[in-house]
Amino acid sequence: MERLIAGYRKFREEVYPERAEQFAKLERGQAPRVLFITCADSRITPELLFQAEPGELFICRNAGDIVPAHGDHTGGVSATVEYAVRALKVTDIVVCGHSDCGDQVLKLFAHILNEQVRPGDVVARWGGDEFFVLFDCELKDALKRAQQIASRLSTRYEFYVDGKSVTLPLRASAGVVEYRTGESAADLFRRADQAMYAAKPKTPRGNSPE
Repeated sequence: MERLIAGYRKFREEVYPERAEQFAKLERGQAPRVLFITCADSRITPELLFQAEPGELFICRNAGDIVPAHGDHTGGVSATVEYAVRALKVTDIVVCGHSDCGDQVLKLFAHILNEQVRPGDVVARWGGDEFFVLFDCELKDALKRAQQIASRLSTRYEFYVDGKSVTLPLRASAGVVEYRTGESAADLFRRADQAMYAAKPKTPRGNSPE
């Protein structure tokens, strides 16, 4: 904390006076042209990476640079996107990932999914911890394959944090719906999302998370 206080004092006494005119302009409002969504990883510094000045980037950060699907419930990311587009009228939206991201569990899920899919299938990440798989097969076969994938994903996963081994029990739920002729992608995904939540087992508080 002392390091932060010293840094703020230096900003007030040395940096701010030299750029007083710039900050006075920013006091009157902001007009960034770019919404920049990236990971909360402390090693990522958008302004430094892109040599941007204060007021140029409207930044949203979270673990894994996740942008959830639009739905009935508004969260911090969706509110940020809406404000950037409707109020600030940004012209560009950047979703910036990075190498060696700590989202190790989702990496495992993606790896297992890639092992299970067939030619003609389509895999897409939806929201934070959800994946959609579009099966090119009959509903009966899709149900069987979805259950096999969920079973394969339900495992005990070992990873390392600060050099220490951590074991995390994982569970996966699979909901399956059949495409309706003329149905929009948004409606199909919405029904699949509802089916997935309906398939989730009721977990007493204190048990392992999904």
